[in-house]
Amino acid sequence: MKTYQIVILIVLLVLIAIVVLLYFLGKKAQKKQAEQQEMLEQNKQSLSMLIIDKKRMKIKDSGLPQMVIDQTPKLMRNSKMPIIKAKVGPQIMSLICDEKIFDNVPVKKEVKAVVSGIYVLDVRGLHGKAEKKPEKKYRKYDFTTPRKFTKDRIKMLHGIFENYTRVISSRLNAQLRTTCAIEVESIEEQKFYEFNNALMEGDVLAMVDVTVHPRTEGGRDIEAEDPEQTDEE
Repeated sequence: MKTYQIVILIVLLVLIAIVVLLYFLGKKAQKKQAEQQEMLEQNKQSLSMLIIDKKRMKIKDSGLPQMVIDQTPKLMRNSKMPIIKAKVGPQIMSLICDEKIFDNVPVKKEVKAVVSGIYVLDVRGLHGKAEKKPEKKYRKYDFTTPRKFTKDRIKMLHGIFENYTRVISSRLNAQLRTTCAIEVESIEEQKFYEFNNALMEGDVLAMVDVTVHPRTEGGRDIEAEDPEQTDEE
């Protein structure tokens, strides 16, 4: 046999050996996990407890008994585990929670939990309603027609219109001799057909020319004129 053939054969034998080893290790771990699950099912009991806090943390910082920490494999000691701090009777203790129910366990609530040793397998009979996290509302964005204006540009436009409202407010206050408040409600980029579709049936759009005419010595009056429709006298 040639040298490269011998090398390929050795590599194949090593790979086969690794696959067989992993298979038997997986079967052994599966069997051990099944035995642990069966033991947990046999020793489970229902307890009423007050959930004080819950957090994912390293087992060495979890407050579990030192014997449990010592029996934990070293590779798992740095991984974070779902830990529940609960008051069972007069005693406050740390428990390991099942990952499947960890997110649904309420905090600062009294519950009836199914416990096996230091493991919380299930939570039942909640006293009081669990607090629901407010859902975040996201605005839909169409990536096929991206926006033309960035947030910085819209912010700049908002500043420009704010300055304009201050100028026009002071002008109107002087002309009308009364207090006028003008403010920018909102600035939003929108396509014309979207804007047009949002209009109600009775809405009217018009170009208006506003002029100030003297009324009396003590005040002024505003009249709106359409230069295209004003009747000539």
